Amino acid sequence: MGEVRVVPSGKVYRQIFDAEVQLVRTLGETRKKSQHHGIPFGSRGIPIIQNLDAPTGQVISHRQRLWMEGLLNDGVTENPVLHRNAALSAIKPKEVVELSNAVMEVKGLPDVVVPAKIGSSIIQELTTGKQQKHKAAVMKLEEELATISKV
Repeated sequence: MGEVRVVPSGKVYRQIFDAEVQLVRTLGETRKKSQHHGIPFGSRGIPIIQNLDAPTGQVISHRQRLWMEGLLNDGVTENPVLHRNAALSAIKPKEVVELSNAVMEVKGLPDVVVPAKIGSSIIQELTTGKQQKHKAAVMKLEEELATISKV
């Protein structure tokens, strides 16, 4: 995430404008790179992917065919779910652990949040301040009226 900084009130729109300019430039660079590689940007075509696991003309690989034709839990046949989990854990163990930690942290949050302070005195403070200003204004008005009436 980006850095957080306090901005004077007149500078907010400039920041938004600068961010939009940066996004437009990045989009332009991405489009240029995709044209350079010969792939149209945003194309919905079929991506060029080679499946090295299954030979051309076959839908499933030899390993998948053995699993499909094998007996349940025979100990010789490879379990594809365990194979996939092992492959994922070998590729990204740190990210999977961080994700599971984040999930556990969110699950550990309480369902009902109890506020640390019940009620707020801000409304009472604002009301008191306005009453004091009103009393001061009324007293000033009475003094001015008394001065005018004496003249």
